[in-house]
Amino acid sequence: MVEYPNRDDKNFLKHTLAWINFWGWQIGMALLVIAFNNAGFFGAIRREVAWPAVYQIYYQVAAIGGWIAGFSAAALLVNLALTVFLGPKLEEEAFPTWLRMSIALERKGMREEKYREEVLPYLPPERVVPANNSGTKK
Repeated sequence: MVEYPNRDDKNFLKHTLAWINFWGWQIGMALLVIAFNNAGFFGAIRREVAWPAVYQIYYQVAAIGGWIAGFSAAALLVNLALTVFLGPKLEEEAFPTWLRMSIALERKGMREEKYREEVLPYLPPERVVPANNSGTKK
C-alpha cells in the first residue's frame, strides 16, 4: 500500500497508478539520462538541428525515455485529481506514526535553535494528533 501523507488525510485512490508513476519515472529518466550520457561520451553534437546519423540511436532512446517519464507524470496528475475529488478519507489512527514523530522532532529541534513559531512546520490537524505541541510541559 502506498502511503501519501498530506494535509487532507487522504490516501491515493488508485495504488496501481501510483506504482506506474514511480516505476515509469524511474525507467524513463534512466533511459533519458543514460542515452544522453553515452551520446555525449561518444561526442554527440549539441545545439544543432542536424547531426550525424551515428548519434541517432541515442536521441531515439532518450526520446523513448522522455515519453515514458511523461506518461508516468500524467498518471500522477490523474491519480491526484481522482484522489482530491473521489478519494476516501483516512481513518484517524491511519495517520502514519513516523510522520507524527518526524514533525514533532523537527519542531522540537527548531525550537531549541530559537526559530520563530511561524516558521515551524505545520502540524497535522488537531483531530488527528491531539497532543501538546506548544513546547511547554504540562
